[in-house]
Amino acid sequence: MFSRFALFKLYIIIILLLLGIVYACPNFYKNTFLIKISLIKNYSYHYSPKKHILDVVNVLKNKHLNYVKLEVKDRSVFLHFKNINSQLEAFEVLNKTSLCKTSVISLRSNTSFPKFFSIFGAKPILLGLDLQGGTRFLLQVNTNNVFEIHRLSIIKYFLSYFSKNNYNNVQIKPISNYGIEFSSPNSYLLDKIKYESNVKRFNLICNRKSQYVLSANFSKTYLTSIIQSVIEKNIYILKNRIHHLGISEPIVHQQGVNFIAVELPGLENNIQVREVLKNNVSIEFHLVNNSVDTRAIRSNNYITNDSKLYRMDNVLVLLYKRPFMTGDYITDANYIVNDLNQILVNVKLNRLGGKIMSEITKNNIGEHIAILSVEYTNDKTKSSNNNMLLYKKENIINIAKISSILDDSFQIIGIRDVSEAKKLSILLKTGSFISPVTIVEESIVGPSIGKKNIRNGILSCIISITLCLCVMIIRYRKSGLIAFIALMFNFLLILAIMSILPEMVLTMPGIASILLTLAFSIDANVLINERIREEINNNVYIREAVHKGYNRSYLSIFDANVTMLIISIVLYIVGTDVIKNFAITTIVGIFTSLFSSLFVTRTIVQVFYPDNKIRNLSI
Repeated sequence: MFSRFALFKLYIIIILLLLGIVYACPNFYKNTFLIKISLIKNYSYHYSPKKHILDVVNVLKNKHLNYVKLEVKDRSVFLHFKNINSQLEAFEVLNKTSLCKTSVISLRSNTSFPKFFSIFGAKPILLGLDLQGGTRFLLQVNTNNVFEIHRLSIIKYFLSYFSKNNYNNVQIKPISNYGIEFSSPNSYLLDKIKYESNVKRFNLICNRKSQYVLSANFSKTYLTSIIQSVIEKNIYILKNRIHHLGISEPIVHQQGVNFIAVELPGLENNIQVREVLKNNVSIEFHLVNNSVDTRAIRSNNYITNDSKLYRMDNVLVLLYKRPFMTGDYITDANYIVNDLNQILVNVKLNRLGGKIMSEITKNNIGEHIAILSVEYTNDKTKSSNNNMLLYKKENIINIAKISSILDDSFQIIGIRDVSEAKKLSILLKTGSFISPVTIVEESIVGPSIGKKNIRNGILSCIISITLCLCVMIIRYRKSGLIAFIALMFNFLLILAIMSILPEMVLTMPGIASILLTLAFSIDANVLINERIREEINNNVYIREAVHKGYNRSYLSIFDANVTMLIISIVLYIVGTDVIKNFAITTIVGIFTSLFSSLFVTRTIVQVFYPDNKIRNLSI
């Protein structure tokens, strides 16, 4: 019998094997692409499900669009499609029909693996564009806007601070390179500002231009941190927008200093995605200035610094410049069609937004609120620092009279059609960009290229593993078979760990990395077997030869793997996204190779060749 320690190690291997199977198995199932068509609440009472299904089927038949399967659940129709492109083509067609007025049409993507795996949170590895095909967008974040807004907020803060602390005769104004200039006939006040803690709070570097003028500029570190914060928030918003389109698991990551890459594996029909990505609209809530006479507005004979003139449906409207609330306070939004066939968007605010809305409406009963959309567009021209020049476009979406006190829930009315309501609800729900973005590059990788890469990758893995099996068995017989079992265990663990890692993407370099680490695993087993054979040839007892073979191989194996680990970490730190992907896969493979080569093979030898019964060893 083998020892209790060997039994304990065997149990560990069995547990890891089972977990590896659970987390690796979802990678061998295909995705299913769905369209969900749900009746809008107000229509669901007098619109029969049978008629609903017939309408959907007839639309697709007329356009010669094929679906794999049709299901009906809870007054909703689910259409299954072969691939994402067929799904999006059907989605586009359905949205152009009358169905979009009575139904909510949404995209879905489900994995076809059994629900058992979902209990453990198992899911397949994301495939990169080079393996699956799809679309890639490169977005540039406009940093000019960020710095300008940030500087203005700091100027407002200092003006308030000077007023509270009686810093009289201190002038403050913006200067070039997003700097701030303080001037005062009292040089003592400028000295006080320079060493004031508030200056340090904003990471301002102060320089005395003259006795009465002090300039302050942001440190480079602080400017970089602002950009980083904005990009991280924009990435979060981008992911939300794409998820609300029904496209699951987009790959969104930072590239360079102020660029964001969006990769959508499997997606080629990208018209709708492009519209969502380039939508730089933000929402603002303004009070209407009714204190100025309409005739004065028409003749431009009015004087006000706190208001701005807009036009809505050929009617001039004067709004207070400063919004009392922005779309940042909105937590949820959805659209419905009421009994009068009016399209409404229900809006839900967070607690602070509810308080602001309640206070404003309480003090302005009888006045009007205007919802303003602010959009930034570009004409492909660039500024001196290589940022796209953006132009601000403002439109009034809706004006409503305040007849009662509102809280954290209200409705937007006066929307023309369902598609506009859907677009507005997605925008309100997912939020506006912290800083405007522009699409600077768009590329499509065809699915045939991806399939070819997958086929080549799988073929290379099969050939490599088969050759390893043949060589190991011919050279080391049963010990070679044990090494091959450990190799397959290693491969399973790599797949399982990569499936668990968040936002891990498998690409062609990743497949190359897996093959590289499998080679390391085989190399370690060759070294161990050669050591054992060498000890046996020196007439050492087999039991002792096995112990010496493993013990004397440890140092060499560790040296080689630690060296590779250091190189992989360096590649991850300094490399691009493709190199980082390669480095992560290699790091995972190094640890699994060490485990399978040193722990798994030795445990199998101890189980099948117990110390007290070992007489000969097939090696």
